Amino acid sequence: MTRSSPEEMLFSRLFASLYMLFILVLFGRLLEWWIAPLTRDLLTLSFFNNILVFVDLIISLGTTIVFLLLNGQRMNSEIEFSRLKAQEFAERYSHAVKSAKAYVWDLDLETGDLFWDDALDKLYGSPIESQKQLKSICQSFGIDIDDVSNLGNLCNTNVIEEDLTVEVTFHHPENGMRFLLVHATTSCDNSNPSRLSGLIYDLTSLRKVEHALKESHRKLNLLTQITRHDILNRVHIVRGFGQLLARELEQPKQQEMAEHIVVSADLIFDLISFTGQYQNIGMQEPKWQDIAVLLDSNDIRNSIDGIELNRPDSGTLIYADVMLEKLLFNLIENSLRHGGDVKVISLSCEHSDEYLKIVYQDDGVGVPESEKDQIFERGYGKNTGMGLFFCREILEITNLDIRETGAFGEGVRFEMKVPPGYFRIGN
Repeated sequence: MTRSSPEEMLFSRLFASLYMLFILVLFGRLLEWWIAPLTRDLLTLSFFNNILVFVDLIISLGTTIVFLLLNGQRMNSEIEFSRLKAQEFAERYSHAVKSAKAYVWDLDLETGDLFWDDALDKLYGSPIESQKQLKSICQSFGIDIDDVSNLGNLCNTNVIEEDLTVEVTFHHPENGMRFLLVHATTSCDNSNPSRLSGLIYDLTSLRKVEHALKESHRKLNLLTQITRHDILNRVHIVRGFGQLLARELEQPKQQEMAEHIVVSADLIFDLISFTGQYQNIGMQEPKWQDIAVLLDSNDIRNSIDGIELNRPDSGTLIYADVMLEKLLFNLIENSLRHGGDVKVISLSCEHSDEYLKIVYQDDGVGVPESEKDQIFERGYGKNTGMGLFFCREILEITNLDIRETGAFGEGVRFEMKVPPGYFRIGN
C-alpha cells in the first residue's frame, strides 16, 4: 500500500472541508424549511438562502482550483514517472550494449550529422578516426555523407528499404587488425527525423579463433595425409608378401591363411583410401550449389557410362558442404555396386510450402525394410561400410536430412530434406 503525498493529503482535506461546509448549510436550510414551510423558496431572501448561494460559489471556485491543482500534480507525477522509466530503459539499453560489446552510431539524414558513443573512440583511437571510419562504412552502404542534398532522398530509394549489414576491417596502430561487423537500419517516419542508426560489433576474437581452428585443421589434414601415405606403403608391402607367400606355400590350409592376409590387406587399403576421399569434410565453409550442375562433373559422367540419368532442371540451389558432389557420386556408386542390373537413375526436386525434398531413385533391387535405418550406420555394408554414413554426415553439416523410403524390389529411393533458408529457387 503506497502512502499519499503531502499535496494529495492537502487536496483531500480541502475537498472534505468544502463539502462538509456545503452539507452543514444544506442541513440548516432543510431545518428552516421544516420550521417555516412558507419560506420553501430558494429565491426568497433569507439568511440561509444567502449563505447557501455564497457557499455554492465558494465550493465551485474551490473545487475548480483544487481540480486544477490536483491535475497539475498528477501531470507532474506522470512526467516524473515517464522520466524515470526513460532513464531506467536507457540504463538497461546501455548495459545491454556494453554487455554485447557493441558500439552505437547514428546518422541524421536531414543534416548529415554523425553521432556515436564515446566507447567507439576507444575502439578507433580518436574521434577523428571514428568519424572517418563511419563515413567509410556509410559509403559501403552506398551513402555519401558529404552529399547532404541527396541524404533526404534516401528514404525514397531501395538502398535503405532493408536492414544493412557489412563486415569491415580496421588496422589499429597498437592492437593490430580488427574485424568489425556493422548492422544498420533506417527510420523514415514523417513525424520523426529520418535517421540511419546502427551497431558495431568487434569480431576480432572470433575471427582469430576461426583462423586458429582452420590452421589446426590444415596441419591435422597434412599430418593425416602423411600418415595415410605411410600406412598405404606398408599395406602394399604386406599385400605383396602375402601374395608371394600364398604362391610358395604348398599346403591348402597355409595357402588359405595367406590369402586371408591378402584380403585383409586389400580391405585395409580400401578403407584408408576411402578416408582420403572424405578428409576435407567440413574443412571449408558451405556454399550454394546447383545439383543439376554437379551432375555434369567428369567423375559422375564417367561412372554412369551406359546408364540413363534423369536430372532436375537447373536453378535450384542448395546450401551444403562443398563435398555435396562427392555425396551424389557415392549414391550413384552405391546403386551400381549393390543395385543389381541398374539401367535408370533419377534425381528430382519436390517443393512444398516450407521444405525442399531432393529425391534420388534407381530401378535396382532396392533396400529391405529391415535395413533402411542400418544402411546409414558406420561400418554397415558389403564394401567399406562408410559410404552412406558419410553421406548423412555431409548433409547434417547444414541441417539437411536423408532417409530411404523406397519399396524393396522396386529400387532405392533416398529423400533428402532441405529446411527453409537452405535452398533458393530461380537464382
